[in-house]
Amino acid sequence: MASRGQETSSGGLCCLCKALFKLIAFVGFSVFSFWLIFRPHRFKAYITTASLSRFDLAADNSTLQYNLSLDLNIRNPNRRIGIYYDRIEATALYDGSQLNTTTLPTFYQHTKNTTVLHPAFDGRSPALGTAAATFKRDKGEGFFYVEVKGDAKIRLKVWFIKTRHFNTRIECMVKIPAPGSSKPFENTKCHVDY
Repeated sequence: MASRGQETSSGGLCCLCKALFKLIAFVGFSVFSFWLIFRPHRFKAYITTASLSRFDLAADNSTLQYNLSLDLNIRNPNRRIGIYYDRIEATALYDGSQLNTTTLPTFYQHTKNTTVLHPAFDGRSPALGTAAATFKRDKGEGFFYVEVKGDAKIRLKVWFIKTRHFNTRIECMVKIPAPGSSKPFENTKCHVDY
């Protein structure tokens, strides 16, 4: 037969468990509701202009010479969430050969806003692997396919609350008319991954 003290302690433990369960359920529901209201959408990225004022292959087929400029549009589609871009780097590659990496300015992007960045790549780079053969083929077609990759470290802001940093990747495959070509450039949607 259980003593009166044991009954009281097991009843108190039961009440404590019920209260703890209610608290966890309330916190879980609150977090879920907050997420539904402020659910963040990924930012969107597009390349709206791109031009090659110079893109040549050296006579010995070992070096690419280039001058590439782009307009990268970054759109924050969120209604209640601002985005801090604390670090952004863009890298251009041609058939696996890295052309250059450039650091872009940091900024804060308000809700429902588009920011245009202007990465530029100028210089010389080794033509690795099949880059020389690809260059000759693309030049004959009148278009060069350049891959642009971006790495960004961002934070989200809701009211006065800021999240921790997290990394995002931007990947764009850009079809650029050859230098001197009258062919038009077509806008390119980029893939954004958190």
